[in-house]
Amino acid sequence: MHTGSMARRDRQLLLSVLCIAFLTLLGKAGDSIGLERTIKANTVKTQSYSFWRQGCIYYALLPGMKESQLLPLLERFTILLNEHTFFRKILGVLVNEMLIRGPLRAMSAFGTGCVKTLTKN
Repeated sequence: MHTGSMARRDRQLLLSVLCIAFLTLLGKAGDSIGLERTIKANTVKTQSYSFWRQGCIYYALLPGMKESQLLPLLERFTILLNEHTFFRKILGVLVNEMLIRGPLRAMSAFGTGCVKTLTKN
């Protein structure tokens, strides 16, 4: 991939890293509430998929997931998000930027001012 702007490249890499982190955390949430047994063969006793792969599977299944599975998954995901200072900071920065600038302009500014705010602490 080629891009003319280093700032744009940095924003794209940051979004990639965030997606991987969120999917991994979603996989960990699903695994911790026992959802992995619904996506693997019933003859396997050990963990079959990495947390990242589980997160990808759960994300794809979210639209059609039963409420009895969806609510515990999202509750556990929220708990895991709140346990990590980094996620609390980044979500706080995104929400503030969206309130101030609106969603589209906030995402375009995300790679510049927001990253500096996150790395101060």
